[in-house]
Amino acid sequence: MSSPEPAGPPEVALGGRRSIRIWLLAVLIVGAALRLVYAVSASGIFHPDEIFQSLEPAHGVVYGVGFRAWEFAVGARPWSTAGVYVLLLAALKAVGMTEPESYLLAIRLFDALIASTWPWLCFRIGRALRSPRAGLLAAALVATWYFLVLLAPRALNHTFSVSFGLLALARLLERRSGDGPRWAPYLDGALLGLAAAFRYQDALLVAGAAIFLLSERRPRELLPVLAGSAAILLGVGLLDHFTWGAPFHSLFTYLHANLVENAAGRFGAMPVWFYAWQIPAAFGVGALLLLLLPLSGRRAWRLLLSVGLLVLVAHSLTDNKQIRFVLPAIVVLLCALACAADALLERAASRGSRAAMAAAVVLLVFWGAASAGRSVGLTFADLGIFAGQPEAAAGPWHFRRDLNRSLERVGRDPDLCGLVIYPYGGSAGPARLATTGGYSHLHRAVPVSMGPLAAEARSFTSHALLCPDGKGRRMELPGFVAVAQVGQCAVARVPGFRCDQEAARRFLAPARWTGVLPPKREDLPR
Repeated sequence: MSSPEPAGPPEVALGGRRSIRIWLLAVLIVGAALRLVYAVSASGIFHPDEIFQSLEPAHGVVYGVGFRAWEFAVGARPWSTAGVYVLLLAALKAVGMTEPESYLLAIRLFDALIASTWPWLCFRIGRALRSPRAGLLAAALVATWYFLVLLAPRALNHTFSVSFGLLALARLLERRSGDGPRWAPYLDGALLGLAAAFRYQDALLVAGAAIFLLSERRPRELLPVLAGSAAILLGVGLLDHFTWGAPFHSLFTYLHANLVENAAGRFGAMPVWFYAWQIPAAFGVGALLLLLLPLSGRRAWRLLLSVGLLVLVAHSLTDNKQIRFVLPAIVVLLCALACAADALLERAASRGSRAAMAAAVVLLVFWGAASAGRSVGLTFADLGIFAGQPEAAAGPWHFRRDLNRSLERVGRDPDLCGLVIYPYGGSAGPARLATTGGYSHLHRAVPVSMGPLAAEARSFTSHALLCPDGKGRRMELPGFVAVAQVGQCAVARVPGFRCDQEAARRFLAPARWTGVLPPKREDLPR
C-alpha cells in the first residue's frame, strides 16, 4: 500500500483547522446562495431533458397529462429520475401547491439544494487526496464555477447521479486499506450503483473506482464494491419489471437505440477531440490553472487517470457530446487542481505566511473572476447543445423563460380550448416542442401544437403564444388578437371563439396518462 502524501502545515495560507472550518462555512454559504438565488429566477430551459425526461412524465402520472418523449414511449429510460419527481409533485399536491409557479419553484429549490452539497463533497475528496486546505480549495472551485451554478436548479438525472458518485468517491478516498467496518465497501458500491441507476452512463464510475482501488493496492475491497453496485442495479431491473413490464427493459432498449440505431447521433455529431478543447474553453482564462496539474500529487493523479480519463475517453467515442455528460470527470479535475494549488501554497509558505496568504487570495480571486467572465456571453454552442440549430446562438441562463411564463399565464385562462406555440418567430415545427415547458408549465388538459397552425387544429385552437426570433421578429397570426404581454412573448386569442370539444379531446388523447405505460393505439379515440 502506498503511504499517504504529507499534507502541508496547517498554519500555511488559510490558517489552522479552526480557520479552515470558518472558511469552509463561508464557501458553502456562498455556493448555496449562488444556486438558490439563481433557482428563484431560473424558469427557462437549459436542456429539453429537464422537461421531457423528468417533469413531463411526472406531471403525466400525478395530473394525468404530459408530453411523452420517445424514451418514455418505448421504455428507454428507467423511472429512477422521473420517479423522484413523481413523488415530489405528489407531495406538493398533497399540501396544496398545485399551481405551476409554486410547484416548479419548489422543484428548482429542491434540485439546487442537492447541488449545494457538491462543494462539501469535494472538500472531503480534496482533504482525503492531500490536506484540509486542498479540500477547502476544491470546495471553492466547485462552489463558484458558473457551469455548476447554471446546472444546479435543473431537473436532470445528473443532480442525483453526480451526488451519489461524489459521495462514493469521497468515502473510498477517506478510507485506507483495512480501515472502517467490513460493510463500508458494500455501501460505497451501493452509492456508485445509485449513480448508475440514475444515469446508466455513470456506470463508468464503478469501473473507474475499481481501477483506482487496484492502483492503491486495495484488491480486497473490489468484490464488495462491485457487489454493492450490482445489488442496486438489480433493483433497477426490478423497477423496470414493475414499470416497463420486463427486467432491465430500459437498459436493453437504451443500448439498442444508441448503439444500433445511433439515436443520440441525431442531436449532433461532434469531433472526437471535442472535450479536449471544450473543457479548457469552458474554464475561460481559468484554464491557466491547468498548468499546475503536475503538482497535484500521485494520489490525485491516480484518481484523475482512473475515473476522470475513463469518463472522458468513453464519452469522446460517442457522436453527441455535451459538457454535462462528463461532469464527474470535470469535478474530479477541479479536485486535482485544488491539490495542485495546495502544493503551490506550500511552496509559497517557504517565503513566509504573508506570501502564502497573498497567493491563496490571488488564486481564488483569479478563479472567481475567470468564472464570472466566462459566464457572460455564454451560448449553447459553447456547451455543445442545439448543435446546428438557431438556438445554439442563444444564452442558457434564461432561455425560453418568457415562453414558459406565458404558458403559466395562458393556462389560467378559463376560456382556453387549445394552444398553438411559435417559440422562435416564424420558425416553428414540431421539433421545437422540445424547447417549451410542456404541460408541466401549462398545467391544463388542452391540446397543444407547434406552429404553423394546421387546418385540422383550427376548430379547437383558441389561443396562441408568439415569441420573437433572435432578431426580435414575432409571428403575427390572422384572427388572433394579443391580450397579454409576458416579457418578449405575446399571449393572443381568437375573440368570440367557439370550441370544438370533441376535436380537442381526440387531439389531446396521446398526451393523456393513465399510468407509466403509453396508451395502446387501439385505445386512442378516432
